[in-house]
Amino acid sequence: DHDGGESDDVRPAESSSRDRLLESPMIAVGVDPGVTGTALALVTPEQILRVAYVQNKGDGLPEQTKLHMLRLLHPAVESFCSSHVDIFVVEGQQNYRKSGNAKVEGLFDLAQVAGGIASLAIVAGSSDMKVRIPLPAEWKKQVPKDVHHARILHRYGIAFSKGGGEDPYCYPSGCAVAAKIKGAAMLNKSDWKHVCDAVGLAAWGLDMLRR
Repeated sequence: DHDGGESDDVRPAESSSRDRLLESPMIAVGVDPGVTGTALALVTPEQILRVAYVQNKGDGLPEQTKLHMLRLLHPAVESFCSSHVDIFVVEGQQNYRKSGNAKVEGLFDLAQVAGGIASLAIVAGSSDMKVRIPLPAEWKKQVPKDVHHARILHRYGIAFSKGGGEDPYCYPSGCAVAAKIKGAAMLNKSDWKHVCDAVGLAAWGLDMLRR
C-alpha cells in the first residue's frame, strides 16, 4: 500500500535539510560600491572568510566607466555568491544638504553602480538570499570612519593600525591576516579603507537577520 508513501519519504529529507541550515553559520556578503573601485567581503558572525577590491582603471566617459565597473564586478559577485549566502548588502547613497552639485552628480553615479551590483546579486544568489541597500546613516550612523573601522576589526579579533592622514582609516596589522582571510594578501594597505566598510556592511546584514 503506497498511500501516503511519497509524503513519508519526502518529509524526513526536508527536515534534514532544514536542520543542516540551522546548524550552519549565517553568511553575508557586504559591498562598498565605487565607480573606480569596489570592495567586497564575505563573513560569518565570527570570521571574515574572504575579501576583494576590484579596481576599474577605465578612463572613458562616465557612463562607460560605470558600465565597465559592473562588467568587472559580474564574475566577482557570482564568485562571492557561489556558496549559500543568507544576505547580500550593498551600501546605498544619500545626499547631504551641504553637498555641492559635483558631489550630487557623484552620488548619482554611485547609486547607479550600487543598483547594478544589487541586480547582479539577485541573479547570482539563491532564491532565498535577502538583498539590502541601506543608506550610510542606517548602518554606520555618523561615526567617524576610523572609529567605525576600529570597531569592525575589533569585532573580528583583528589587530589593526591607523593610516590615511587627514582622512584616517584602519587596516589590519601583522602578516597573520593574509594567511587567515582569502584574498587579503592581494590587497594594498589603502584598499582596507573600502574593504573595512564592506566587512561592516556584511556584519550589519547579519545583525539584521538576528532581529
